[in-house]
Amino acid sequence: MRTPRTPRSRLSAWAFRDVLIQEMSKKSPDFSSWFDLWHRHLDWEGDGDLTRQHRNLALWALFKTLHRFEQETRSVRERCQVFACIHEQEPGSDAIYVHTPNPNGTPFPYEPQVDTWLARAPSWLAGRISLERYDLGMSEHEGKKSYFVQRKRSHD
Repeated sequence: MRTPRTPRSRLSAWAFRDVLIQEMSKKSPDFSSWFDLWHRHLDWEGDGDLTRQHRNLALWALFKTLHRFEQETRSVRERCQVFACIHEQEPGSDAIYVHTPNPNGTPFPYEPQVDTWLARAPSWLAGRISLERYDLGMSEHEGKKSYFVQRKRSHD
């Protein structure tokens, strides 16, 4: 259950950090099951857009959860794809995804619709992601950029 929130305009970075920690502490899904683009949002309210500090906290929580899910799936099942989608202008849409072969027929592995695979991260993500370990794809729709992050694999 969520803790009652203060109005958005008054949510301090410290209070936002507490909200994120509460979201991060939620139990992981049962990774022995199958997933059809299951995902978890950490910043449900989109508070990451209040200040740069709020955005940095939201990214900290997102990448920490991404790494945790990667570790947990590594020991549970072989065919499991864990990735993140990060929206430059809409932090509330950022999410961590888990995907596996599934009875719904959604293709595995999931192939994101990216415009380009980046060799360099934008400055606001640069300190958060190692492009030696991760692929970073960018797409733009109606002037809004979103980024796809997952462990390195080959691209044609």
